[in-house]
Amino acid sequence: MVNFSDILGGGKKKRDSHDDKNNEDDRSISFSSLDEKDLRPAPNSQAEALHKRLISSAEKIFSPKVNITASDFKEISRLISDSADFIRDESQDLLEYVFVSSSGDINRFSLNAVNVCILSLEIALGLDYDTVQLCNLGTAAFFHDAGMRDYFDLFNRSKQLNDKEKQLMRNHPRASSDLLRRIKPDLDPLIFAAIEQEHERLDGSGYPHGLKGEEINEYAQIIGLADVYEALIYRRSEGVTALEAAKSILSNKEAFNLKLIKVFLGKIGLYPKGTFVELNTREVAMVVRQNDNMPSCPLVKVAYDCEGKKIDRQRIIDLGQGTKVYIVKSL
Repeated sequence: MVNFSDILGGGKKKRDSHDDKNNEDDRSISFSSLDEKDLRPAPNSQAEALHKRLISSAEKIFSPKVNITASDFKEISRLISDSADFIRDESQDLLEYVFVSSSGDINRFSLNAVNVCILSLEIALGLDYDTVQLCNLGTAAFFHDAGMRDYFDLFNRSKQLNDKEKQLMRNHPRASSDLLRRIKPDLDPLIFAAIEQEHERLDGSGYPHGLKGEEINEYAQIIGLADVYEALIYRRSEGVTALEAAKSILSNKEAFNLKLIKVFLGKIGLYPKGTFVELNTREVAMVVRQNDNMPSCPLVKVAYDCEGKKIDRQRIIDLGQGTKVYIVKSL
């Protein structure tokens, strides 16, 4: 059972006197100066190729000059199916790309579409979705903001939008659904509904219709949770870590389905696979995988010693096995 009080309190184990002495040591290293490239795992070639294909397709969707055809959708649909199959092997190699802070020249909306699709599929896997459900959800997640291409002029304005313009922007879920409906009108109606409802919240605080509770379909609830989390971790340059993003979700439980939050924590965790953490030993480690029902205690691989030097022979530590080693900071 996930202990939410531990999460909101930081999820750290109780420190003993030896730990306190270590943490007071003024020789503690700042790892903020480490090269971002050094804080990445070796890429999985299949995951890398799949991610590139996802980005390429998303870039096409968010190019106002490109008219998306049924043929384009067929390729995207095949790509989402491939992604669902890849994620289903539970290696989570594709998930690691969600947390790469350097996105180069990739359009922000394209990156968001791919990230939200991956996150949504991971959550759905924890709900035991079948192949059809995974593909339908993935399609809705991939196209959830496609209608924003009609509002780029407003979105890119340097000055603040007035109330009328803000209200106009809130029509983009319907525009996204309409765009996909024009391309492929015979899709499962749940896909269109999910796109239109992904900005709705259980407590009625969302838009465009202010729906509440079970009025919002589950696909939309999953995508909405993934979208908010993705927006938070995208602010990594402002110091928002994956842990802080998860805490933000937890602090707003009225807006999100508690069942989905628990599945999210089980599949993605407080410290997602591929992210890096600082241990109380002042070493830096990469998260290898989650421990079921122990989101604050993943399996980690130590990559840097307490002086910031790369470790040639990296060792694995299971933080859920009663060890005195624990995470003090998400990087």
